[in-house]
Amino acid sequence: MIDLLLTHAELRNISGKMGCSVFQTPAVDVAERPSEDVAESCGSFKPAFRASLRVLLAGSTTISTLKFLVKLLFRRDAFESVDSSLPRALALYTLANRLLGRLRGISKSWIPAISSPALLLIKQPHLRFTLALYTLSAVAEACYDLYSHLLPKGGIYDAIFSSNTIWLLSQSRLLNSFVYHPDIFPTSYAKIIFARSENYIQRRPAWVSPQSRWPSPRDVLNYIASASEHAYPKLSDSVPLLRQPVQPIIDSAHSQHTQAICAALHPAEPSCLKHYVVALFKELKGATRFSGVLAVLSALFRLKSGLKNPILTLRNIAKSTVHGAVMIGGSITTSWATTCFLQKILPNDALKKSRWCLHCIPSTLLLLTLPPKRRRQLAMYCARLTADLEWSRLGWKNNSSIECLVCLVFGVGMSVLGRALDKDKRVVGGIHGSCIRYIREGAL
Repeated sequence: MIDLLLTHAELRNISGKMGCSVFQTPAVDVAERPSEDVAESCGSFKPAFRASLRVLLAGSTTISTLKFLVKLLFRRDAFESVDSSLPRALALYTLANRLLGRLRGISKSWIPAISSPALLLIKQPHLRFTLALYTLSAVAEACYDLYSHLLPKGGIYDAIFSSNTIWLLSQSRLLNSFVYHPDIFPTSYAKIIFARSENYIQRRPAWVSPQSRWPSPRDVLNYIASASEHAYPKLSDSVPLLRQPVQPIIDSAHSQHTQAICAALHPAEPSCLKHYVVALFKELKGATRFSGVLAVLSALFRLKSGLKNPILTLRNIAKSTVHGAVMIGGSITTSWATTCFLQKILPNDALKKSRWCLHCIPSTLLLLTLPPKRRRQLAMYCARLTADLEWSRLGWKNNSSIECLVCLVFGVGMSVLGRALDKDKRVVGGIHGSCIRYIREGAL
């Protein structure tokens, strides 16, 4: 049974390291040993089953471990939408790829697409869509790396065909949806924004009784959306019914406030600029701690190579910490400050809703401080969030009638990545490159 998990060479290697003969494979006399053709025909399916079984065990173990660690560290459940159907589907997909690869008359390039119906085993439609979405983004990156030399160069073309443009367009759509269409906005991204907006989304003060009503972050955001539809009224002109959900915040606002939105965002400080400077300092301080922990954890995964050059490792940790703090703390805080700034330079009835698309410009400028590789990662992350948002807006998020289409998109994407890998191994990296190599060669 154990030979379904490990090859004879791996068994001998383990036996040698353990210094025992428990896993030793029995010696076979040369005269009794079958020919290579007979061995191939008899054992041709064993490597395929071994590869799929390894995927099943690795996937199940990884999901269970992540659930346990998140519950242990953060006292909450995670990955609720991920169950055992995902490892089973990926194991069947690996098995189908391996078995079809042994058939003649089938193009090797299209085997990943032919095997894609295996993903129908996944119970959650949105999980299938996520796999297809990540594959499509990997295809876009690989095609860009392969054929970017065909694009026009110089001047404005370098700005158009860049990660900055993807970030700008994606953030424009996301921020507009965050304010006006919260029902389809990605929940995970909304939590990140609210968590880094404590200086603009007022929390319940200590002196307010727990029994007293206090506006939630979504109440504040709904108030801003309603105020923009009413052409950003002055505080004295705002409709009482309009500001009723945030009335406790408005009541505590400084007497020098004139704008209704400013009074809701920073009630204690009438100066938008002063509040922005203080808020930016606080957020950068908190984001630095958060980014520093992530940078150290990332360095621990590369501990072996990091010990060879500790000075370079420390420099990379510091650089990653600064970049993360600027993007996490700086971009969100600056976006809130842009709300106040645009009220001062634009007429109240100009771009009442569309001005939220302008809030992404400061974060795009901050994006330029990052290395190109990190810039692309963040841009593709926002592009995937935007695609997820549009998928929800169209009502296809849990639509079972297009499940086969989603699986086919995933399969065709894997086929394209396989062809790209054949042309240049450098253009397909990360988990997709590892998966393709494992399916083909049996080694990560």
